[in-house]
Formats: sequence, C-alpha cells, structure tokens
Amino acid sequence: MKKSIICVSFMLLAALRVSACGPFTNIHNYYMMKAVSDPNPNLFYDRVGEYWNGYVGTTGSYFDDNCALLMNTARKKGDKEMMAYIQRIAQYKKIAASRQETWNYPTRQELARQKVQIQQMRLAAINYKGQRLRPQYTLLLMRANLLDNRYPQNATIWKTRGVKLKSSVFRDMCENIYASSLLKAGQRKAACDIYARQGDVQSLQWAMRNFTHVDGIRAIYQEDANSPVLPWLVQNFVNSVQENDDCERLPWANSEKGTYKPAAQQFIRLALQAIHDGKSQEPALWQTAIAMTHYTLGDAMAAERESKEAMTLKGTTMELNCARCVHLLAYTKARLNEKDTKDYTDYVAGELKWLDAQRSKTISEDYFAYAYDRVMSQNLISHYRKQGDLNMAALLTGILDVRSTEIQLGDAKNYTPGNGRNYGNAEYFCRLDSMTSTQLKDYVTFLQGNGDNALQKYALQANSYRNADYFNDLLATKLMAEGQFAEALPYLRKVPLTYVQRQGLAFYMARRDFHVSRWMKHQLVKDEDFWPDENFHESALTANQKIAFCEDMNSLLSAYRLANQEAQPKLALQLASRYVQASCYGDCWYLTHYEKSVSDSARAWEKDFAAEAKKYLEVARQDPALQQESLYAEAYIQLQVSNSLWWYRFENYDYNVMSDFRVKQAYDALAQCYQSNSSNAEPYLTRCDILQKYIHPQK
Repeated sequence: MKKSIICVSFMLLAALRVSACGPFTNIHNYYMMKAVSDPNPNLFYDRVGEYWNGYVGTTGSYFDDNCALLMNTARKKGDKEMMAYIQRIAQYKKIAASRQETWNYPTRQELARQKVQIQQMRLAAINYKGQRLRPQYTLLLMRANLLDNRYPQNATIWKTRGVKLKSSVFRDMCENIYASSLLKAGQRKAACDIYARQGDVQSLQWAMRNFTHVDGIRAIYQEDANSPVLPWLVQNFVNSVQENDDCERLPWANSEKGTYKPAAQQFIRLALQAIHDGKSQEPALWQTAIAMTHYTLGDAMAAERESKEAMTLKGTTMELNCARCVHLLAYTKARLNEKDTKDYTDYVAGELKWLDAQRSKTISEDYFAYAYDRVMSQNLISHYRKQGDLNMAALLTGILDVRSTEIQLGDAKNYTPGNGRNYGNAEYFCRLDSMTSTQLKDYVTFLQGNGDNALQKYALQANSYRNADYFNDLLATKLMAEGQFAEALPYLRKVPLTYVQRQGLAFYMARRDFHVSRWMKHQLVKDEDFWPDENFHESALTANQKIAFCEDMNSLLSAYRLANQEAQPKLALQLASRYVQASCYGDCWYLTHYEKSVSDSARAWEKDFAAEAKKYLEVARQDPALQQESLYAEAYIQLQVSNSLWWYRFENYDYNVMSDFRVKQAYDALAQCYQSNSSNAEPYLTRCDILQKYIHPQK
C-alpha cells in the first residue's frame, strides 16, 4: 500500500502522463502586463528549418551526423556549390558544439586543428564569388569571426557586405551578430534597437539587465523617449511588481512585506511624467502600466479609470489589447462585492467572448488565455462565492479546469473533471466535492438550463461538460457519504458497469469485501503495479459494489429498527462494521470516496461514519457475547481516528500515542474487559500487540 496518497480516479492516470514526476497544479498568477513578445529561443532556428525543408523536401535533423541529410540531398542533385557550403557548415557546427561542452576540455592539438578549420571557413567565405549563397557565406564568415572573438571585424563585414544582402533569415542573423559587435563596442542603444526590432527578447534582456529598476528605466527614457527597449523595460517592471505582490500572498511568505511598494510608487510618478511630457509615441503603454501597478497596489477603482483611458490613447495593437485586458481585470475587481446587474453581466460576457476570439492556437503561450485565467480565477469566481452562488462559482471553475488541461496537454479532447482532490487539475472536482447532495442536485439542474443573463449563458456554453454517468456517480457517492443509501440507489443504477470499471477505484472494488470487519482483517492488495499507467487495465467487475452496499445497509437498518432489544446488538455490530469499512478509515473507503489520504477525516457535509459506528457498538456491547469484539472495535476505531496520520509517518509503533485521552479511555475499557475474561478471552485480544503492550508497558 502506498504510504502517502491513494488517488484512484481514472483521469488521474491520464494526468500522470504529463510528466514522469507527476502532474502539476494549476497556475493562476500569470503576468498581466504585455507589450512585447515572449523570449523565443528558436527565433531564427524555425526560419532556417523552413529554408532547408524547402531544399530537402522533407523535415528532419538537418545538422546531425555532420549534416549527412543535407549532404546526401545535395549530392543527389549534383549541387556542388551547395556541397561545398554544407561541408563548411558541418565544420562550424562541430566546433561550436565543442565550445559549448563544459565537461571535456579540448586538447592543444584539437584547438590547433580548430584554428586551421576556422581559417578555412573564413577564406571560403571571403573567396566565394557567387550570388546564390552569398547571404549564407556572409553569415559563415561572421560566425567564424565569433569563434575567435573578432567583434570589430564583424562590424566591418556587416557595413560592407551585410547591409547589401537581400531580405532573408540569413541577413537577419548577420545583423544579430552585428548587434553583438555593437554591444561589445559599448554602443548599447544601437545594439538594443536591433534586438528589439528583431524580437530577440533574450538578447535584449541580457543587454538591459542593469536597467530594470526605476532609475534605469528613467535613464533610458531620458536618452530616448521612444526607445524600442522601453516597452520591454516597462513590461518587466510592472510584472515584477505583480509577482512580488503574488508571492506575499503565499502562506510561507516572509515577514518583510511591502518592500516593493516604494519603487512601484516611484514608477507611477515616472509614467505620469512620460505621459505629461508628450514625447512618447505610445502613451497607452505608460497609462496601462500605471493602471496595472495601481491594481496590484490594491486600488482597483483607479486602475479601472486609468485602463479605460489607456484604451483611447495611441499605442501598438498589443499595448491597446493589454489595456483592455487590464480594464476587465480592474472592472471585475472593483465590483467584487456587488450584486449582478445587467450592465455587469453583459459587459463581462462580451469581454470574455472577445478574449476567446483573440486566443491563438498555441494556447500554452497565449497572453489572452492567461489574462482570461487571471480575471476568472482572481475575480469572477470569488465574486460568485461571495454572493453565495455556488452554481456559477462551480461552472466558472470548470471552464478554467478545461483550459488548464489545454495549457498543460495541448488539448482537452478527453477531458473530465476527474474524481480526486490531490492531483493537478482538481479544482472543479474540489468545488463539486464541497457541495452537499442537495446542492449538487441543484447544480445539475442549473447545467440543464439556458441561463438567466448573458454571463450565465456564456458560462453554460463555455463549460459544456455534461456527462450523465459522471454526475450520477458523483451524486450517488455523495449521498452514500451522507448516509442516504436508499436515495443513492436510483442514481447508482443509472451508471453503466463499464463506467465503473474504468475508474481506478475498481481495482480495489474487485479485491475487497465490505462484509469483512476492518478491525478483524486488513484486506491488503498488491497495488504497487497498479500505478504505472502502462500497467493500468480495467478491472473485471461483475457488479457495482456500491449498489450491493446500499442494498445491504438498507436491509440492515430496516431490520435494526424493527428488531427487539435482544436482537438489536447483533445487528448493531454488523452496522458498525459496515460503517467503518465504508469510512475513510476502512478498506472499502472507495464506497463513499474516490481517494484515500493519510490525513483524511469525515468532511463537514458527510455523515461521520466512525462516530456512527461507535454509537452502534455501544448497543452491541450490551450483549455479553459481543462485548469483547465491540470494545476491541471501539478501541481500534478511536486509535485510527486519533492517529491515522501517525501510522503512515513512522515505521515502528510508539505506544506514547496513547496520550490521547479518547484512545486511552477506549483501551482502558478493553483492558478491563480482557482482564475480567482472561480465562475465556478471544484469541484476537491475546494476539493484539497494542493491547498487550498497553497492559504490560514494561515488557
């Protein structure tokens, strides 16, 4: 048995395929300030791949095995000019790879050989007289110079050869190398202008690493109010403020809070100055930055006004879209505690639809998807929770659950909310799991409606998961956990056995029997091989054990109510046994739950099965013939309830856990019974190491 968490939803097994280290929890603290593109490590690589794809006619690892694929293609075409160039590429790739190797240093002989090869590349590029591969050879020449740190020479090559090249990925790569020469020569501004224009955010970040604070941004602004690096610096600063604020909200945040706020206020003053000066051609950038910073500092009303104004100012399309996203964030925050109005639901629904329309196919790198998530998780769901609207809170959580699946897995074709609280995309299930059966019934009815306003209509369409088997199974299991066994049966009978077989809990259902008393036998199963997804298979079930359990409990409860005082103790013992087995402490926990955790206890909306079992055991022990087992069962239950977490944490039992007075009280009664019946004590009492150690602590 696993000693941490047993989570048995079949959707968990699917989620585990995300990573060998297991699934990741949902992320909701995405950055809201967006003015420039994300860093792209493949800035030129993809375009180069397209070029070679056109030459080869297929995709492949073009540069592996000394560019064997490229060389074979050129040889088949009889393209001697290209063959000569590919040979030089192979040389360059090999040397560049060796320079990046940090484990094995090149020998003196290898360095000498590389020097000769670099010179050969340089001469081949200089002596090339053709036009077809002139951009490629110019790039090769500049790369060869880079290997020898010849930055000034590269600047000359760009000015004499590079600027004359026709537009292509190779020309852009040459200019990028030229920018590094400018940076080395102290011409930071000129270099960063190139990086910014090309979208080389990684190089830009490196070049501007000492200008990310307010004074640095001010210096760049004073140098050039329209510097192409300013959007990145502004974006970086505002998002850093947001991240500091987000981190302070974490439970483990240190006590030095608010240290970022003075710098944030300084930045707001700088941004106001930039707008007032009228020098910036993109005032929307600065105004949106002010709004988002005010939002982060807790002034949603100011952020709403400022972002609304930002949308009317001049700026790039991305900056204006960012202003619109920040405005939606601020608008929903400012009305967090207000009742819904038609204006509110119409506006929010319209903006969510707009965000949907902006989303790209690359969801995992989509600002609009991130903005949507932030608005939904930070404001809208909280808004409906504060209103006591469990239906909308759950419905909106479900939308995010699907979209988080898309971000992590690329799509959500096989999405279900799952059946576990302890895996990555579990927020929707947790929201449903926290409902009572009555609330869940109301939610299912709500799902079948059309909505009373624009936002409800949008949410009902956006969260389209309506699997009847899932909701019937969930509702039935919830009813069972509440002790409403008769009410659970109609829902259980609607669930196909094939659905139950696909759940992880079927593994345990097929191997355990709820008729066995937990205090008499622990029904161990070899579940180690169950967890790797390649070993998972549907369990062979002939019936849904939940149905059998409900029928059994209905029969026992009915018999108990009709029984006389003499017959009740025996029935009470059976009922106690069933309640314990179906509780979070029993082997058959899967009857009322979808998972088992070391820290489980009865939840607020559930019937406390352990407490219920103890009530019946009080009746059972009135029969002298059942007294020993009843007291033994009571002691077992109390020990589990009081020390369940301890059992999994330590390998060797420490009897000092008896310091819990409820456990001690139960074992006092059991010890007294045992000693009073020493001549005819049941074997399980004599063999009970806990009881014997309790009675004879010195042995």
